[in-house]
Amino acid sequence: MGLKKREITILEYILAKESVTNILKYLKISERNLRYSIENLNYYLEKILNKRIIKKVEYKIELSEKEKNLFLKEIYKKYYLFVQEERAEYLLLSFLFNEKIRLKELEKKLNITRATLKKDIEYLNNEIDKYGLKIENIKNRFQLNGNEKKYRHLKTVKFLHYKKDKGVYNELDFIFFSIKKEEIDEIEKIVKNIEKELKGKFPKQFKTFMYHFIYFSKERVEKYMIINKKANYKFLEKIEEFEVIKSNFSKIIKSELRFELAHMTEYFLSYGLKSSFAELKFCVEQFLANLFLELNKKLSSSVNWKELKEKFLYYLVSAQYRLKNNFIIDGYMEKDRFFYIIRNYAEKDRFLPEKLTENEIYYLSKSIRKFYELEQNKVIDIEELLDLITNHSIELDRERLKKELIKRYNRYIKN
Repeated sequence: MGLKKREITILEYILAKESVTNILKYLKISERNLRYSIENLNYYLEKILNKRIIKKVEYKIELSEKEKNLFLKEIYKKYYLFVQEERAEYLLLSFLFNEKIRLKELEKKLNITRATLKKDIEYLNNEIDKYGLKIENIKNRFQLNGNEKKYRHLKTVKFLHYKKDKGVYNELDFIFFSIKKEEIDEIEKIVKNIEKELKGKFPKQFKTFMYHFIYFSKERVEKYMIINKKANYKFLEKIEEFEVIKSNFSKIIKSELRFELAHMTEYFLSYGLKSSFAELKFCVEQFLANLFLELNKKLSSSVNWKELKEKFLYYLVSAQYRLKNNFIIDGYMEKDRFFYIIRNYAEKDRFLPEKLTENEIYYLSKSIRKFYELEQNKVIDIEELLDLITNHSIELDRERLKKELIKRYNRYIKN
């Protein structure tokens, strides 16, 4: 016997004073299943805290924050039963941070059979396939392989997440024990010097990410796991920021590893438009101008995309998509009509130096759909309409007024 994720969620709902009706609706379970989960929770609440959930009209228990934390800590340490998604996450962390991990150790930790473990690895592979990563059996040893950029990014994201909150994974020392603080400190100096030389101001969250991303990149380079291609390398090597990165990274990445340096340059460029980006800025502006013309044509609309143009300009020029959007851990990629319009246009585009990935197309299409729907549902501003009428009240030019009305309120006017 033990507790699963669902029971912990039920306890959270009860502490938040949710009604039975809502709990059943949120979790999509029967009242009988809820009663069984409450009985199971009460067994451990009495065992650990000498308290229990009671029911009058609704389920109720009073726990202080300290009591709740003590209870969860004890449960996660001794009595927690992992569901498949949680086992897969633990496997991912193990293969990312403990390359010498053996299947026998994983079976013991997760309290599962070899057959279940293999099913969990198969489940995990389906989850990470979209990122170009895979758990493979090489010479009777399982290891995580695949897209080198995504591997490093994933490792950094996971490290920072679990450094902040271990959650159900109570024993994650293998993630942190090998990190050399003195090396992180040296990298911190490099990042701050780059910030100074580029005359910029990087956000704290970005700098924290880069300290660790560079650390894990250095770790991979030392193991000869090297990035050996970069589609927009020729563009990046010409800009002054590339030389700044190359100079500052001389002790970490050899100058001949030019694709590694280009990749780092792109990350640092993700927080600010630089003067040397004029060429790329022009290319992106042309790309966006034609994209929005194509959208209006395909959607039979005359939407003013100015606000989105500015947002996308920063997004594409600064390569911020490399950091924010190229690695979507959660979420379903909905391939709607906006997605296909953008994908078809992007495939024919000749302006951008590097083709958009599916994740980037998804980000653009999602933003465009939201903006378009808001535009379609907009109401007419009465003050704006009155101002327009007033401007034409002295001398009426019917054709000019007609054009202005169509321009502003096209979706409400029947031609």
